[in-house]
Amino acid sequence: MGLEHILVADEQFISTYPTGLKDFQDWECARDLFDRRKSSRRRKDGTITAIAKTLGRSCQTVYQWLVKGNKPPALKYLAQARRIGLMPFGLDNEKFLYINKFFAYVFWTGSIGRKYQIGVNLPRKPGKSLNNMLNKKLRINSTYREESSCIACNRNGPFYGRVFHQLGLPVGGGRKAGQFFEMPVYVRRLVEIMKDEDGQKKYRTTARAALEDFMLILLKTRKHVSNSSNYWSVALHCNKNKKIAEKLGEDVIRIFRALFPRSGITKRNLGNKPLYHKKRKNWNSRIYLRQENLQRLEKYYPEFYRRIDDNRV
Repeated sequence: MGLEHILVADEQFISTYPTGLKDFQDWECARDLFDRRKSSRRRKDGTITAIAKTLGRSCQTVYQWLVKGNKPPALKYLAQARRIGLMPFGLDNEKFLYINKFFAYVFWTGSIGRKYQIGVNLPRKPGKSLNNMLNKKLRINSTYREESSCIACNRNGPFYGRVFHQLGLPVGGGRKAGQFFEMPVYVRRLVEIMKDEDGQKKYRTTARAALEDFMLILLKTRKHVSNSSNYWSVALHCNKNKKIAEKLGEDVIRIFRALFPRSGITKRNLGNKPLYHKKRKNWNSRIYLRQENLQRLEKYYPEFYRRIDDNRV
């Protein structure tokens, strides 16, 4: 995998565990000192006791690492993330577009808890469709609960939560209204890759497909059709900060324009100012897609437009 297109590296994944990065660095240092003891004049520096003293670790811990071959927990979890095809995460990952779809659903209508557990709220048909994808394609032992219209991601789910956090999703116990929702850095990176005329065509194509899915899922989960059917309103995330709410709306408009320049979608489609909810004490930006925008989307981007209401992932 090209290093420039790895979006979450091993060290980033490991850093989501409390002592993960330090354990990894100490483990690597211990191995290096242990391997060098044969060629070093000061062989005593490569003993278990000496290495433990150098690292400030117990002899038992170092012994388990070097003699028994037991890796630190975070490295074992990284190996599991590799086995299910999640890591390393980047544009060359075979499951990239599936993982990107899952990311989009979590961002627009889900949440990541404090222990990286993931929940996604969806109606029955799309909920079951997504649940099927998570089980079959991403090896997540997820369950769709009809009574709450929610997908609970169990085994392997927290691995994805850790990667998504590194891609820019907040972690916080599922209370979206208390969050500050900005456009994830990962999505900004995809826009850069798509626009990079000097980059490889396959990466530009992949980035565009991922961005289309990201925006498609926004419309699938957050659009509201007016009674007159003259326009769609798209409510974005609630934010505690007015400027962040405004910026999120502007970023969404930029992505629409980058993907669908012939749709006629501009800043004029963004509400004049974010709406303020007194009880919740938060701000909410809205995008209004007028009839002319919808007609242009249907005419110039028919495949994208058709997928908006197909009830599929």
